[in-house]
Amino acid sequence: MPDPIGGVQPFAELARGRTSTVYKGYQRDPGRFVLLKTVRPDDSGDDLVERLEEEARIAAQVRHPNVVEVYDAGRDGATAYLLTEFVEGMDLRALVERGPVPPALAAFILTEAAEGLAAVHAAGILHRDLKPANLLVSADGEVKLTDFGLASLVSAEGDTEMRGTLAYLAPEIVRGDPPTEASDLFSLGAVLAELLTGRAAFAREEDGDTLDATLHHDPVPALAADPRVPPALANLGAALLAKTPSQRLSAKRLIEELDAVRAQHPAEADDLAAFLHAPASYTPRPVASLTPAAATPKPSRRWTGWAIAAVLLMLAALGYAGIALAPDSDSPALPDTLLQVPLVLAPTDSLLGNEATAVPDSPPETASPEDFSVALDQGIASAPLPEPEDAPPPEPDSASATESPPPDVSPLPTGSLSIAAEPWARIRIDDEAVGTTPLAALTLPAGPHRITFENPEFPTHTVSVEVEMGEQEQVAVSLWDLVGRVTLIVSPWAEVRVNGVLWDTVPPQERPLILTPGEHRLAFVHPSLGTREVPLRIAAGESRTLRINLTESLP
Repeated sequence: MPDPIGGVQPFAELARGRTSTVYKGYQRDPGRFVLLKTVRPDDSGDDLVERLEEEARIAAQVRHPNVVEVYDAGRDGATAYLLTEFVEGMDLRALVERGPVPPALAAFILTEAAEGLAAVHAAGILHRDLKPANLLVSADGEVKLTDFGLASLVSAEGDTEMRGTLAYLAPEIVRGDPPTEASDLFSLGAVLAELLTGRAAFAREEDGDTLDATLHHDPVPALAADPRVPPALANLGAALLAKTPSQRLSAKRLIEELDAVRAQHPAEADDLAAFLHAPASYTPRPVASLTPAAATPKPSRRWTGWAIAAVLLMLAALGYAGIALAPDSDSPALPDTLLQVPLVLAPTDSLLGNEATAVPDSPPETASPEDFSVALDQGIASAPLPEPEDAPPPEPDSASATESPPPDVSPLPTGSLSIAAEPWARIRIDDEAVGTTPLAALTLPAGPHRITFENPEFPTHTVSVEVEMGEQEQVAVSLWDLVGRVTLIVSPWAEVRVNGVLWDTVPPQERPLILTPGEHRLAFVHPSLGTREVPLRIAAGESRTLRINLTESLP
């Protein structure tokens, strides 16, 4: 257990980089959990310490419910530290790893993030590294902007340093222009696109390809073509992702536009909290009933013009969607001068412990036993469109009537399959990823198939199913039946280790400890009350409660 730093007892290491370590800590006075960022003594050179102090100085200028609060910064001996509010929950990167977020919740998250960003801009600050990993979601559904390690003041003239994470940089930053508030808004638009699609809009495997996509790729047509995304929300995405900074919305204007979107797609913090806790049970709120006056609008002579405008907009959207699907062979190459622009990327050992990467944030191919992250998302699959009924047969072409008919090729026999999992799972069919549960009416060739259920909290589970021609099969699996669950009640609190691996701190963690069937050893570690070890054997499907009071002596 590390020694106290700055009056804070660190007890759970959250992240460790080459130059810094991030802890969850406990501050006795005023009695709260905090986030403690430190620069280790052997690495605390002047540049690193100045960077930490600059982050504290900038972030402390903003006090807003949607911005993580900075409590203190300084040195304890040779160790430099930064003390901030601790948010019990997860970041948006972890949320998006489970798949697309329902549009109503995405609009709520965007509103909360825009509120925080508006406060940052009002204080004369540019964030310069806005991305899913730097937006936290608390267990209560609050959204908070964090990590000002690369932030700068708006008044910093001539600053053309390329700071941030490649996949979320604005085009003007890539071109070497100075950052503005509009640059942060572009990054927020990239976050919105990722929330709605489940994948980073501009990230590519190679850095050069990522920068080229930022300059030339437009993800908006794909959003507009997605039937799950409300057109008004796709339009806001277009306004944020405009390549020209002057065409983007300000944070304040974005909030105003979001009010209208959320009126038709309502969601609040408790909806987001419920989604985090049980994504499979999430149900969108109904739209409030219209008043009689609103339900019967006054007749207008201009309805024809609006109808024509709507059709033209629809045709334009379809045209853009077609362009987006076509190969972009004429995209200009990156300018040679691009490599001469000063580059400061968000470091992999960021003071927040968040990794900055130029590839899409995605979960590992196989779940790790140490990954006890909260299960979050439900997927949506669309059934194939039915063929039109009573379609007239095609008229014979006189020019080809005498030609030999094509050979008779019979289609492969197929059936359909619906898949459900509790609480949720990503599905692979015959080792091919197909989406996240629930999945409905998947068309498969008739015959045997292997279905694999993956959830990072549970062991990977595989079942076999026989799909009959013309029949619909249903497969439902409860992953809870494969594991044991332990609810921990600890007094006063302790760091919990499972088989020597850190799990979490209790309290305030309220989610159950999920264990594979068999024998385990739990260790409850407290800085002043010592360590209590408890052997535990649990069976599949078993659920129990374990109470630990570290102030009481063992019998």
